[in-house]
Amino acid sequence: MKHERIRVTKMAGELINDFLTFLKCEKIQLDIQEDPDAFRIHITGTYRYLPDERLERVKNLLCQPRNYELEEMYWSLSGESDTDAELHLVGIMTDEVTIERDVENRLLSINLVRKKS
Repeated sequence: MKHERIRVTKMAGELINDFLTFLKCEKIQLDIQEDPDAFRIHITGTYRYLPDERLERVKNLLCQPRNYELEEMYWSLSGESDTDAELHLVGIMTDEVTIERDVENRLLSINLVRKKS
C-alpha cells in the first residue's frame, strides 16, 4: 500500500509541475481521495493562455491505456525534467482520465482514477 501511495504522490507532483511550468497556471487546486478500490486525483488550474494544440497534447499524453509492465519498469525513472513527457508516464499509470476546460473562466480540470492493484 505504501508503494501505491508513493506512486500517487509522484503522479500528483507531475500534474502540478505541468500546470505550473507548461500551462503557466496562476492558481492550482489539488485534491487526492483514497477510496476502497481506487485513488482519485483532481487538479484544477486557472491558466493565462491555453492554445488548443497544448490542450490536445495534454489529452494525448494522459489518455493512454494503463500499462502495468511499463509502469513497473519506468515509474522510478521519472524525475525532474524540463519537458512534458512525464505526463505520458502518468497516463500509463492511470485507469480513467477526464479533462474539462472552462474557456470563460480560464479553468482546466483533470480527474484521474488509479485503481488499486
